[in-house]
Amino acid sequence: MLTGKDDERSSKNLIEAAIEESCLRFHQAQKAHAPVFPRATYYRKTPRNFTGLACRTNKTLSFLAMDSVQFHQFAEGLGVNVLARKDKTAVVIFNAVDESSYLLEAELSKGSLVDFIVNYTEGSLSRSLRSTAKKPIALNRYPEINSQNCQQDEGSICVPELTTDTFFSTVLDKDKAVVVLYHTPYCGFCHGVAHIFLTVARYFRTVAKLQFARIDGEHNDLPWEYTMDHFPAILFFPARRKSESRVFPRHLPVTVPNLVNFVLANLGPSESKLQGLIGLCAAWERGHDDKSARDCLTRVRQECLTIIANTLAVCRTTRLRRRFYLDSSSVRDSVSRHHQQLLYKKMKLLFLKLQHIKEIHLLLGSLDRLREDSRVFRIIQSIFQVYLCSFNNGSADIPTSPETESIPIIDTRQATLQGHENVKDEL
Repeated sequence: MLTGKDDERSSKNLIEAAIEESCLRFHQAQKAHAPVFPRATYYRKTPRNFTGLACRTNKTLSFLAMDSVQFHQFAEGLGVNVLARKDKTAVVIFNAVDESSYLLEAELSKGSLVDFIVNYTEGSLSRSLRSTAKKPIALNRYPEINSQNCQQDEGSICVPELTTDTFFSTVLDKDKAVVVLYHTPYCGFCHGVAHIFLTVARYFRTVAKLQFARIDGEHNDLPWEYTMDHFPAILFFPARRKSESRVFPRHLPVTVPNLVNFVLANLGPSESKLQGLIGLCAAWERGHDDKSARDCLTRVRQECLTIIANTLAVCRTTRLRRRFYLDSSSVRDSVSRHHQQLLYKKMKLLFLKLQHIKEIHLLLGSLDRLREDSRVFRIIQSIFQVYLCSFNNGSADIPTSPETESIPIIDTRQATLQGHENVKDEL
């Protein structure tokens, strides 16, 4: 008859071994950290009624205690660095239906826990959003360089890694168009798309008002309107039109030509699209034949002519509207004078736009290739800078009486060529 007396795997011996192992872990845990219990005292002048919450709210709340040292990865999955908190203790309410979590920020005690639960049932708690500033190790990344000098180093590009804390300040910048790549460190396709994303970002590195950024969608919680349900995903947030964001079509493969066309199609104003095309041609000439470089410049010149034609059409319409207000019998009316001033400002900016596009078209007229290190490319970038400065400050130059028909034109070429010696002779 088998008694299991000397059998190490008998039920009795296994139970004793489990108890011995539990005691050993308990002694080791006491050496690592003393047991923590919440304070029993609860100082409150008017105690809240804590009973009957289930009946009043029709909600069920289950309590679960976990060893924060042994199972800290579960807390990290909810965005809580429990090992860095006091006594390695944290309280989190997790709603699986809404996929939201709420973290107790106050020190754990009976009073803070009661208030935390009551505030949750009343719906007055704010959702806790996970955010991490750690950059996951990803493949196909450019070398780490100084972000302040990255635009000056040849072949480098700055693509910041966003978090929940920095997402809105970057993406909702009204003066910049932002292209965001949503990725996860566990996504195999994201590594391949990251290389394409960085390549396109380098092509558009000279566009001043265009920013490329990335965010780990797995470890950074965002409001539902900014959350993606698949990875990788690419979103484009236009400048001054953040509500008109665009998602890269899922049915298209993420390739360099498709992503370039996606950025150009959503870049916004015609002059911004033109600047993107010029920067693309300057970066595109590396590793491509002369025909590809000429075709790229041909497209830029066609874009210039299209912008000039469209701007002239708008100028004619604006001039007719302005003359209507000048010849109207109600010209003295304050509303009419206000419309005249607005149309005068619009005419001035349109003439400024025409002149700066004309200068760029003339500079590109005799070129077969455009390089980033060429003098012509630097002059074109200076023209864009002068135009943007003049455009932003154009309202300060508007006269108070717009009855005159003369429209002053800012000489962008003369302002641009300052500081470039012998440029006129060279051109």
